[in-house]
Amino acid sequence: MHFSQGYSLSWHDIKTKYPEILRGTSGKYMNWETVDPEKWVPEGYAIVKIDSRGCGRSEGGHR
Repeated sequence: MHFSQGYSLSWHDIKTKYPEILRGTSGKYMNWETVDPEKWVPEGYAIVKIDSRGCGRSEGGHR
């Protein structure tokens, strides 16, 4: 799902208040609380998002 569909209010804010964030990217791989890989990977960075079960307000549990 494109960021604009999952977070439409945030997408609108980015487009209107911070349009420079969207320069050089389609936003296709943007994700909540993660940098945009379309912008950072070509610069030599690797993007890792760890979303482990049981952390934060997840209903998951640790084994």
